Amino acid sequence: MKKVLFIIMAVIIGQEGPDTKLLERIKADAGLIVPGMGAERVVLGDNISDVIKSYRGEKCRVSKSAKTTDLFKEIFRVESDFRLDFDEMHYFEGRVMILFKDRAVSSIIGLRKRITIDSVDLSRGVEYFILHYGNSGLKTITRGDSRIYLYQKTGIAIVDDNVDDQIDMYIVFPPGSSK
Repeated sequence: MKKVLFIIMAVIIGQEGPDTKLLERIKADAGLIVPGMGAERVVLGDNISDVIKSYRGEKCRVSKSAKTTDLFKEIFRVESDFRLDFDEMHYFEGRVMILFKDRAVSSIIGLRKRITIDSVDLSRGVEYFILHYGNSGLKTITRGDSRIYLYQKTGIAIVDDNVDDQIDMYIVFPPGSSK
């Protein structure tokens, strides 16, 4: 009996947690979106210097703010009781915008069609995305012909700029985060 318990404990202790393997997958696969965790080979909470190293050689524009600012208010120009704060933004031409707060990744805005960890292909459109993720917890923010579909508890939002069922960008952020 002790031998069986020892073997079971050895197996449990020797295994990597699923989070470790998932983080490795995110960093290895630029096409993978994991809501609430990361995308574009970047994990939420990564240090700014690590992100710069991983994107070395790619064209980047940097914008720094003197104070912490809200993504929805300052970038999307919409009012929301949900905030995604940042104090620095790195824009990698036509690919991704990575937002930092206190030198750590706070949000990732992807500009390319990708696939979520749940096998939802963003190129299939807004209706397909909502069909998969459901209406529970969905909040819609509207400004003119643009819509932001926000899943605060999941840690993902999608943006449809012309209400044409096309996902124009996605945002990954810590689930339930709002300050």
